[in-house]
Amino acid sequence: MEPPLVSAIVPTYNRVDLVGRAIESILGQTYRNIEVVVVDDGSTDATQAILRSFGNRITAIWQHNAGPSAARNRGLLEAKGEFVSFLDSDDLWMPKRIEKQIAVLRKAGPAVPCCVSDVELRFNRRATATAFHNFRLMPKEHEGIWLNPLEVIIDRFILFNQMATFRKAALQRVRGYDINLRLLEDYDLAVRLSLLGPFAFSREVLSVWHQGSPESLSTEAYKQASRVSRAEVAIRLKLLRQIELDKGNDWLRERMQKALKKARRRLRIATLRETGHLGKSTAGTCLALFERCLAAAHRRSPWFSQMKTAALKQDIASPSQSVIRLEEKLQNG
Repeated sequence: MEPPLVSAIVPTYNRVDLVGRAIESILGQTYRNIEVVVVDDGSTDATQAILRSFGNRITAIWQHNAGPSAARNRGLLEAKGEFVSFLDSDDLWMPKRIEKQIAVLRKAGPAVPCCVSDVELRFNRRATATAFHNFRLMPKEHEGIWLNPLEVIIDRFILFNQMATFRKAALQRVRGYDINLRLLEDYDLAVRLSLLGPFAFSREVLSVWHQGSPESLSTEAYKQASRVSRAEVAIRLKLLRQIELDKGNDWLRERMQKALKKARRRLRIATLRETGHLGKSTAGTCLALFERCLAAAHRRSPWFSQMKTAALKQDIASPSQSVIRLEEKLQNG
């Protein structure tokens, strides 16, 4: 019996020196039933020539530049697979990435929307690390079910695009990526997917993330921290407004209110630091240091959310009715 088809989607923009390497890491997977869909988001370099060199081994789509979320959604629209995984064109997959994640997802059952695995983080000027370590995801099992992803994701970011393989049906239920976001769009997707129920996970390092080039969107954004904070506030505010309509999610509303308060505080600090005014910039730097101290204390406190996990043999219940109602409101909102 042929294994299910997996659609590997690569959004790219002006990455002529890197996109070929990313595609080769997909074509080199031990899992053989994969289609490769590359969405060129309006590149002005020689990306099209590189894509043509792969012939019929890939499906290449060109569109006018619309941003990473729109490019990923276009790939999702074209995808034929039961499962979908996204690879940024400057990153790589380990050879057994899809084989391992699909095996875990199939054991976990159809109620589980995605599987996340660890990622090797290669920085330009820092020592190599792993995503699970950096984001303090410390499951006891080698692989299993992550029972409380929403509780953890509200508390902190995770590197979601590089970690996850999805059921296409789950992505369609939450309507894919928010095309209005050019930053933190994967965090927004992670939050919405976590409303569907538990995730599957593997502690194995199965992907490689490379820190962005100096001209990349993410690098430029992190030079101007207010852009990231503004996106964070927008995401948290959007979800909180929907949560407040559901009387059955008091605990979630309280957690999101606290998270939004922190995000707004970080935005004010970032804005102060970027004013160019010496006094305001100095005040912002002092407040940022104080904020980091608060965050460090929180990470050591009993209120810092930890992963709750279970072995794969445990049956996963369907999402609660309150979560289903909230999901429907998010889709219609």
